[in-house]
Amino acid sequence: YGPELPSLVSEAVFYIITMSIAVCIRRTFQQSEKAQSGKICLSRGICGSEFAMLYPCIFRVLALLAIMGSFVTPFFVAPRTVHPVMGWVLFLLGSSCLLVINIIIFHLPVLPMFTPWIGFVGALLVLAFPFYSNGVMRAIVIAAYAFFASPFLWWAVKEILATVDFNTERESLRSWTNLRSEPQQSELMKLC
Repeated sequence: YGPELPSLVSEAVFYIITMSIAVCIRRTFQQSEKAQSGKICLSRGICGSEFAMLYPCIFRVLALLAIMGSFVTPFFVAPRTVHPVMGWVLFLLGSSCLLVINIIIFHLPVLPMFTPWIGFVGALLVLAFPFYSNGVMRAIVIAAYAFFASPFLWWAVKEILATVDFNTERESLRSWTNLRSEPQQSELMKLC
């Protein structure tokens, strides 16, 4: 495993630096978002009303694809010929890095986002438990773990989708109030 160690270390350092930069950027944007009244205006332009209707669906699909991609991408990026413990640690580090980026981009809650990640850690611990008598017992324990973990995953999905819906409603309301307030100001300026 010696020749693959530099690539593992460089990939781990890349994930750690990316996560720390994303957290630092988020802190600076939190201060500027408080002063900003609205970010986007959905109903302006030629296709404004159509885009305003599709915006929640597009935002929801993008959020779900980004969350799934945060688990799939590190799996394919991690080298295949390393020790399984090093590979799984690198997978968990990469997926946590991408989950933090998704939390920052989509303004999602932390615990529901990390619930599948915690589920992966638990599944790896169940798989790695060395005291199973045979493969059938291991399969039964894995099925029981999946049975008991599924309500938590369902709760996480519901919380994430509710937050995504709330964020899209808030953004469309912000853009609608900005759009409605501008003509009143221009009419006031015309009268003066």
